[in-house]
Amino acid sequence: MSAMPQVSAAARPSWLTTTRRIGLLVTVVAAVAAALYVLVVRDLPRLEGGFTLPWLVWVVAFAAGELLVVHIQLQKDSHSFSLADLVLVAGLYLIAPAQLITAQLAGAALALVLHRRQSGLKLAFNLAQFALSGCLATILFAAISQDAALSGAWNWVAGLAAVAVSTLAAGLCIFAAISLSQGYLGLRALPRMLALSMPFALAMAAFGLLAAQIAMQNPASLILLALPSVLLISAYRAYAKAREQQNNLRLLHEVTSLLYTSDDAPTALTDFLTAVRGAFRAADAELVLFGEDDDAVPTLSRSREGEAPVALLPMEHRADADRLVAFAEESGVPTTRTGAPGGTELERYAARHGLKDAMM
Repeated sequence: MSAMPQVSAAARPSWLTTTRRIGLLVTVVAAVAAALYVLVVRDLPRLEGGFTLPWLVWVVAFAAGELLVVHIQLQKDSHSFSLADLVLVAGLYLIAPAQLITAQLAGAALALVLHRRQSGLKLAFNLAQFALSGCLATILFAAISQDAALSGAWNWVAGLAAVAVSTLAAGLCIFAAISLSQGYLGLRALPRMLALSMPFALAMAAFGLLAAQIAMQNPASLILLALPSVLLISAYRAYAKAREQQNNLRLLHEVTSLLYTSDDAPTALTDFLTAVRGAFRAADAELVLFGEDDDAVPTLSRSREGEAPVALLPMEHRADADRLVAFAEESGVPTTRTGAPGGTELERYAARHGLKDAMM
């Protein structure tokens, strides 16, 4: 599988910033979702069934589903998988498609705004991809199920297929957003991302199918699904955390090995900083070395995304580095990050250098 070619900043129009590229993606995704909703989803009939729940209950269910999430890291960005797929597949059988989409958006918006504190472009992107994936799921489900009752195995296939296409659409949207944000993301990352998300989504879909079946036969028994659902997502979260820890240990081993396997100090330093930058998923990693004499000129080694690394360059302007060293000595805190208590000097450094976040 080929990789996506990296586009240099100089090759892009100056007005086409990262924010505008993401904004354009959000506009396209939202427009496609709106067209599908108006032209197709709005007129789709609900499956016949005797069990109904108020629209507000579905809103609360989607909001609750978005609160129980698994975070997966992909390079410098992360995305989340939640119990919302369980609610989605149950809703395919128990509520009208148009109401399902609006409930999904309302519930997701509540969770994203009130719990995750999202706003602006990130919130718009998440809601747009929720709308698109939900519309595609309802359309495919309607095409396969053919208004039959839930009893047939073919309708189980319809529910699983609907969640699969929803997960695929969401994955493609996230992949496109990360690619536009970073300027480059190898296509090999997409199968890895889907390999993590698809099994979880299908497992949640199976629980959703079971919930719909129980709701149509004995609604009071739905409470029995609560415990296995929570246990399932807890186990998957533990797996994702263990996998990330394993990757971090591998990166730590690679980073420390670089300092012992290279006889060339500049090469060892730049390789070390590049590995550290990858381990922390950072855009910039710098190392300042001070001499034993206060009058000695410190040297700067740096690895920055999109630029050739540099090693042991004399620092002409050392005031910022001196302030950070003085701050560390006075506070007795050798490591800190922006946003942490007592990290005021580092926050000023980040602001002066145009950094969103920094750690030392």
